[in-house]
Formats: sequence, C-alpha cells, structure tokens
Amino acid sequence: MNIKLRVESKELLVYRILDIRKGLSIDDAAHLARLEKGYKGEVIFDGRID
Repeated sequence: MNIKLRVESKELLVYRILDIRKGLSIDDAAHLARLEKGYKGEVIFDGRID
C-alpha cells in the first residue's frame, strides 16, 4: 500500500552534489551523513509497512 513514492529531499541532493564537486567541511559532511542515514531509515520503514 504505497500511497506516495519516497523521494530524496532537495537538501540531500544538494549536499551530495557539493560533496562530489568540492568536498565538504567536517560539519557539513556530518550533516550529509545524518541526511543519508535518515533517508535510508525512511526507505527501510516504508518497505516494512508495505
């Protein structure tokens, strides 16, 4: 019962692009890691609900 597909946030996409293009500071890299972890958790949660 997947009502709406999960999409990555714009913030997550921007951080990924910036990391590839110029690298991130330690604080920004930690923030990117939290965003990635959160998105992966949401995807896992969605899979368990279906």
